[in-house]
Amino acid sequence: MPTDVPELLRLRARPGVRRPPALRFLSRNHPLNRILGRLTYRRGAR
Repeated sequence: MPTDVPELLRLRARPGVRRPPALRFLSRNHPLNRILGRLTYRRGAR
C-alpha cells in the first residue's frame, strides 16, 4: 500500500462498526450466528 496517500491512511486507521450478533445470547463465532449474519447482510437487513 502506498504510504504517500494520506486519504487512504486515514480511512485505514478508522475503526469499523460491527452489527450486533443475530442471536445475542450466542457468541459471535457460533455457527448459527455466522449463518444468520451472512443471510441478513445479503438481504440488506439491519
